[in-house]
Amino acid sequence: MALIRVVGIEGEAGAAAAEAALRTRDAAAAIRMDRRQGLIDVTSTMPITELCAAIQDAGLIAVPLESTPGRWSVGDMMRLLLRIVLFAIAGAFGGAVVGIGVGILNVMVNPDCTSGGDEGACAMGVPLIAVGFAVLGAGICGGMTLIRGGIRLRRAWRASRQTTL
Repeated sequence: MALIRVVGIEGEAGAAAAEAALRTRDAAAAIRMDRRQGLIDVTSTMPITELCAAIQDAGLIAVPLESTPGRWSVGDMMRLLLRIVLFAIAGAFGGAVVGIGVGILNVMVNPDCTSGGDEGACAMGVPLIAVGFAVLGAGICGGMTLIRGGIRLRRAWRASRQTTL
């Protein structure tokens, strides 16, 4: 089975030209077309490169595909999980930097920290604020990545349901 993306299939004439070109190489091939997306699913004994060459000889642009566009698999879910982790780490780093800045600003501006006797407690607040902001940044970035990835996978799933192949 070979999946070929074809550019230039317009109407019945383009589909007939593509099918005729494929039949010149393999008359017994099983051919299914999705003209809307420009996909041809061919079950043939011929190599996919020869099938693409036959379509290109007919004046159309043809490229072999690995899988149907819009389909998703477990590998896509694992890439989404990795992306969530990486963006959460980046969010934690950014949150820690902002938290350190806020903690130092607190030590400099807060009247309780500028008066004598409580500088140690205020200084210990800097890493605690940084950790709090890091957790907040990781959660926000990871959550936004999860939502965005979920929306993209949902769109891919819906597109795969609409494919007529």
